[in-house]
Amino acid sequence: ETLLGAFDKDNSTFKKRVGTDRVIATYMSRVRARNHVAAFIKANYKRNDMSMIELTPDFIKEFAVFLATDRGLQNGSIWANCMWLKGVVMRAHYNGLMPRNPFAQFHISPNVKEREFLTEDELKAVMTHDFTDSKLAYIRDLFVFASFTALSFVDIKELTTDDIVEINGEKWILSKRHKTKIPFQVKLLDIPLQIIKRYEPFQENKLVFPNLNYWNICKPLKKMIKECGIDKDISFHCSRHGFATLALSKGMPIESVSRVLGHTNIVTTQLYAKITTEKIDKDLTMFGNQLNQWTICNLNAIGMERTIITINESGCVNIPDGNVWMSFAELMVLFDVAAPTLKAAIRAIHKSGVIAEHTQHCEVMPYTYWATLYNMDMIAALAFRINSYGAEKIRSELLKRICGRKEKICYLFSLANSPMGMS
Repeated sequence: ETLLGAFDKDNSTFKKRVGTDRVIATYMSRVRARNHVAAFIKANYKRNDMSMIELTPDFIKEFAVFLATDRGLQNGSIWANCMWLKGVVMRAHYNGLMPRNPFAQFHISPNVKEREFLTEDELKAVMTHDFTDSKLAYIRDLFVFASFTALSFVDIKELTTDDIVEINGEKWILSKRHKTKIPFQVKLLDIPLQIIKRYEPFQENKLVFPNLNYWNICKPLKKMIKECGIDKDISFHCSRHGFATLALSKGMPIESVSRVLGHTNIVTTQLYAKITTEKIDKDLTMFGNQLNQWTICNLNAIGMERTIITINESGCVNIPDGNVWMSFAELMVLFDVAAPTLKAAIRAIHKSGVIAEHTQHCEVMPYTYWATLYNMDMIAALAFRINSYGAEKIRSELLKRICGRKEKICYLFSLANSPMGMS
């Protein structure tokens, strides 16, 4: 089978799931990755396609360079395209279409850049700016509405008057996130209520903001931000990051922020929210005041001693004898998988009930920072649930240790029951 043929087959299977448990945007990302691979083969090998068994470890390394130099992609996009390619080849290997996986030891870090967001003063500048262009004023109102409700663009686009209900005399938005189908509830504060009121005469088919098109807003949004004197690369989605950061800095618990954002995992909320200098200053001041009241410094109350599993460049696995607890981000690096894949595996293990749920993880809260840590039981279960280079290495090491221990026990048992052992 050829590489592009396998890619097309994978994409065709994925497309059938669009609208059920996958979205069209992810499908288009896969199609773009396939087209990048086709362009790379044509440019480097002067061919239209190549056999899967011809692939070497250098292929994906050269592909990554091609994406950076010829296509001008940033590191995050290079990582995403390489992961789609790596997934196609991995599935072909597991299905017996090729004797080995040439990309098994290829690793690339996404190095996702810091999320941009507007500070409180910058948001005020946007809100108070007087626009002569009515279109920019409208886009400003949409952005401000998103900044006070944490709704994504598609959620605003689909927002209807039926989603706005009155609870105890207050207006709330009760709906489900378009992306995750997770229910959410957001109280409408004065500013978003004023924006809804302003555009009431233009509502159609119960849509609060009708006829929205994301691509018609992208460029004008950047123009609007620039006109306000803000020199930042802001996208519409940055409004959600701004909401999370502002909410945390004002003292809202991260669990509440996560619930408003509609996240299924608090780790995602940690990626969204930026801890500002003011927040750190306030927390450190509070921390200092608490320290001054202590009579005995109990270091064990502050944190827990833990170790993590690592895989070096040679593929050697180091499983320490200490207390192994790993965070979600550390597990992503260990198993070399994306966040959705790891989340799905953890959910499946939770659902199966193979391990008592309370023994799988613990919540660690050093002051205002939350982290979910997973112990060796969960890590072992994940290793046998996930198909990746990292998981394969962990499985092999675990089986080696189990078999090695078993052989040792059998060997000692046979000695104890032998005539030599009984003399």
